[in-house]
Amino acid sequence: MSLFWERVALSLYSLGLIVALALLWRRHAERAFLISRRLMVAGFIFQFVSVVEMGVAAGHFPITQYSEAANLLALMLTGAFLLVYRVYSPRGLSLLLLPLVFLLTFTSIYGPAGAAHTPLLHAGPGIDNVWIYWHVTLSFLGIVGLTLAVACAMLYLWAERSLKQHPANLGWRLPPLETLDRLTYVSLLSGFPLLTIGLLIGFYRAGLQWGRAGLSDPKIVLALMTWGLYLILLFGRWAAHWRGRRAAWFTIVCFLAAVATWMASSFSRLHDFVR
Repeated sequence: MSLFWERVALSLYSLGLIVALALLWRRHAERAFLISRRLMVAGFIFQFVSVVEMGVAAGHFPITQYSEAANLLALMLTGAFLLVYRVYSPRGLSLLLLPLVFLLTFTSIYGPAGAAHTPLLHAGPGIDNVWIYWHVTLSFLGIVGLTLAVACAMLYLWAERSLKQHPANLGWRLPPLETLDRLTYVSLLSGFPLLTIGLLIGFYRAGLQWGRAGLSDPKIVLALMTWGLYLILLFGRWAAHWRGRRAAWFTIVCFLAAVATWMASSFSRLHDFVR
């Protein structure tokens, strides 16, 4: 049933994405924005049910396989977007985040390692531990914060370029530049402590189980590099007053490092939980 509910969520996200893309061609899109957000809310509910049922069926926290991890990350990203939308109403974010949520959900079902092709497998020793649950949850929330930040940074670059070249045609679709820059900073500040705590828990757990051997693991190396770039970005914004284009581009670099860290799971011996 978890796969069925996830497919329902994917269908709702697909409809929401179609509506969001339609915003590119309509100036008066209030109703379309409302429909897209409601579809995302419905998709979030069904995906939440899917994650819970997947964890119950597997008998562990659903993060041991790609299908589980991608499903959980898509759920967290959707929830964060809906929360941000409620506070700031940055409607243009749906044009960037909905495709990412759709892609994560789609690949978690139909990708090479998706749930439609790979059955739920038993987890190896060490996964059934509360520290692992906190490590993954907090690290994922940190990644979600960085993802929101990079989406706002990309919107900032788009809005800046649009206002210079086509101020009458494209500026109406996007929030003010100051709002986008502030939301980028708030997202970074929200995600960085969560990612830091998640990584510290992971290092603590890895030290207990593998000792110093874990420091050579490719995912751990990339995670440290991502954290370092994240720290430089925050320090630059706070101490050097990075704003606008420079901060936006550096945020994108941090996000690319996070994507590389996510992909490194395929080469990580320590993060292979399936047996």
